[in-house]
Amino acid sequence: MRKRSVLIGCGVIAIAVILMVLVFVFVSGKKNSRSVKVIELSGLLSIERGGKTIEAKKDMELSSEDIIIVGDDSSARIMLDDDKYLFFGKNSKAKITVEGTAEESKTQVFLESGSLLTEVKEKLSADSYFEILTPNSIMSIRGTKTLTEVIKDALGRVKTSAAVVEGYVKFQTVQKDKNGKTKFVTNDLSVGQGLAIQTEEKEMVRDADMKRKAKKATRNDI
Repeated sequence: MRKRSVLIGCGVIAIAVILMVLVFVFVSGKKNSRSVKVIELSGLLSIERGGKTIEAKKDMELSSEDIIIVGDDSSARIMLDDDKYLFFGKNSKAKITVEGTAEESKTQVFLESGSLLTEVKEKLSADSYFEILTPNSIMSIRGTKTLTEVIKDALGRVKTSAAVVEGYVKFQTVQKDKNGKTKFVTNDLSVGQGLAIQTEEKEMVRDADMKRKAKKATRNDI
C-alpha cells in the first residue's frame, strides 16, 4: 500500500512537471511568434494568398507573403507584433513578408502602388530589420514614422515619394544605368526631410530581384 502511494505521488509530480513545461512552451512560443493583424478597416480590403483572393475583415490575422489590395475610397491599418503599424490608403497594393520572432524581427513591405504610413514605435534590435521597398527604392528604418507614396503613370514610369515624420531613414534609389548594371544612390533622411524620385520603365529593376538587392544594399550598413 505504501509503495502504491509513493508511485501515485510520483505520477502526480510527473504530470505537474509536464504541464508546467507545456505552459512555458506555449507562452514562450506566443511571445516570440510574429503577429500580423488587420486592426482597422474602412471599405474594401482584399488578400491574395496562395493563388486565391479573399475579402479581409477587421481583426483578421494575416500570413507572411500575403498581398494586400486596398479598394477605392478605402483604407486599412495593420499591426505587426504590437509595436509596428502600417496604414494603407486607397488603391494601395503591397506584399508583407515577416520572418524571425517579435524580438528579432525581419519585416519587408513591398509597396507596389498607393500610399503607406509606417510607424515603428520601438527601436529594433541589432539583429532585426524593417524595410519598405518600392519598384525603384529601398528604405531601412529602426524606429521611425514615415510616409511613402508610389505612382505609376501610363508610360510605365514610377514615382516614389518619401518623407520622415519621426526618426531616421536610409533611403536608396535602385535603378539600372545605361549598361544595365544596377546602381544605388543613398540618401540619409531625418525628421522633416523627404524626397521624390522618378524612374523610366527601361531603368527599372525587376521586382523579383528587390529582396536580394535590399539585403546587399542596406542590412549590413545601418
